[in-house]
Amino acid sequence: MGRALRNRVAGALALALGVALTGWAAESPARAGAPTHQPAGPAKAPSAPPTPSLDAGHPRYAAALKVYQRIARAWGSGRPAPRLVVRPAADEGPARIALFQPDTQTVEIDEAVVELCETFGPQRDDALAVLLGHELAHHYRDHGWVGDFGVKFADLEASRGMKAAEGYEKLVKNETEADYFGAFYAYVAGYDTLTVAPRVFDAVYERFSLADKLGGYPSRQERKKIAEGRAAEIRGLQDLFDAGRLLLLLDEHRAAAAVFDRLCGEVPSRELLNNAAAARLLEVAASLGRLPVEAGSPPPAWALGMPVTFEMEARLGGGAGAPLRGGQGPEGDEVLSRLLREATDLLERACAMDDAYAPGRINLAIALCLRGEDWDMAAAQAKRAVKVAESAGDAALIGAARAVHGVAMYGAAMAGDEAERAAGLGAARAMLSRAAESCDAARQSLSLLEGKGRPPGAPPADPPSSREKICGMDFRAVDDVLEKHDRRLEVPLVARGGPAGKLVVLVRAGAGCRATVVQWADRAGERTVLSVWAGPGSDARTTGGVGIGSELAAVRGAFGSPVRMLEGSRGVYEVYQRPGLIFEIDRTGRVSSWGLFGVSQ
Repeated sequence: MGRALRNRVAGALALALGVALTGWAAESPARAGAPTHQPAGPAKAPSAPPTPSLDAGHPRYAAALKVYQRIARAWGSGRPAPRLVVRPAADEGPARIALFQPDTQTVEIDEAVVELCETFGPQRDDALAVLLGHELAHHYRDHGWVGDFGVKFADLEASRGMKAAEGYEKLVKNETEADYFGAFYAYVAGYDTLTVAPRVFDAVYERFSLADKLGGYPSRQERKKIAEGRAAEIRGLQDLFDAGRLLLLLDEHRAAAAVFDRLCGEVPSRELLNNAAAARLLEVAASLGRLPVEAGSPPPAWALGMPVTFEMEARLGGGAGAPLRGGQGPEGDEVLSRLLREATDLLERACAMDDAYAPGRINLAIALCLRGEDWDMAAAQAKRAVKVAESAGDAALIGAARAVHGVAMYGAAMAGDEAERAAGLGAARAMLSRAAESCDAARQSLSLLEGKGRPPGAPPADPPSSREKICGMDFRAVDDVLEKHDRRLEVPLVARGGPAGKLVVLVRAGAGCRATVVQWADRAGERTVLSVWAGPGSDARTTGGVGIGSELAAVRGAFGSPVRMLEGSRGVYEVYQRPGLIFEIDRTGRVSSWGLFGVSQ
């Protein structure tokens, strides 16, 4: 999406959502909907006491805070999020609904709004994300209210004056940027804002008795229609993210890197930068991991397990890589060195956004280990990764950081003289032993150091052969999607600094399912990947009766062990190659969604 298209989206969304998402104020039906953003400019001392808030232990505050923090993390900015205030229902004064206060650095939402979102049942958090994502976007896009406007804006004469004012265009631009980026980053954080937003509009209008036609703005129905019409542009970014995740699940690393590169060009964030880099690291690992390891000798550092870490609802572990010396890699030094340079640059950008970003720090240490040029620097970066992971308190990240720290320590010891080696190897083993408590890669490394050899790799990727169907489509449904699809997106491919064709994403959405086809060409020829995914609440089941709600034991009983797993914030994706199936397993050990896939070339 270029700048012109983004501006067009912004203009339409301003009309679509305008008052509806930010700075709501419900004093009376005649004046309801007034934006309440404070003027831009130097912070001023508040003229009234701070807005009261529910206690942090209150269930409604906790629910709003969980959504708020996830969206803030998805932005990946080094700047802290504003303080969240949930104004108690008992507080006197007009309803504020949701607003960002730049002068006090707070985002406020009424308890009554949280209560209203509870009526959405399992989509409560999605509804909250519509409002909170928009307000956070104002903060991270450096928006403030333009001019010296107060909170009384819905008056017809006042709104007419605003339209004539020079600042009105900027107001609309800021509001619509917040709509656009708020919706995307809420999706990045795992919330389905697009499908729920129109219902949120209706619920808020009705609950707070807002007039259907506010002075100077489209009617409620017009807003909904424009929002629904322009949501396609935002869905395009979501389609690309889903395609990138699918490609990662199927080990199509280079194609995944191209997709995440495109996303980084549109909405750069630490997570997207990290994923683009991690795809490159896995491509290097896959290539160099095929090198033989001499039996009976201390293994080289590149043979140890390095847990490449993915973000944006997903962390993918596995693989090992090699220092780029001697041109031994199947790809040759030039290609692998370029991939590692690109990965390092992307990770440095991600860490510059947030110095305490653990996945980026872990992957940056892995990149330095793969390069094998400066083990002291690799060890220092890994040590930093351990520190930030421990601060985050995430056991999986702590294990991954310690695992790569152990690899870096091992590499430094092997590169040193004999006097340093014994002590260094002992320290490396100790670090890997600590990491092994929560990291498979560390356990792989210890097994190799104990002379047990490399763990067996994944079985050959046989093409799926399945009788499974979703919405009447099976893994051979490529032609159906090519002939009839709802959306088409293109991603340019680059090789050796020049154009190398394009990757095409086709999406076909139906009742209860969604089909995606990704096509591109690489050195192996033309490639096509298809997935058909059962939507939320779908009653589709496999021929063995496995579907949403089934226990993990039923999945394993029907299909055996997965060939790979992708862990995310909501659960784990498990890939079963031969039947061509992917299951998302939630934290309770049940299937929350599932799909089928096909690969051809």
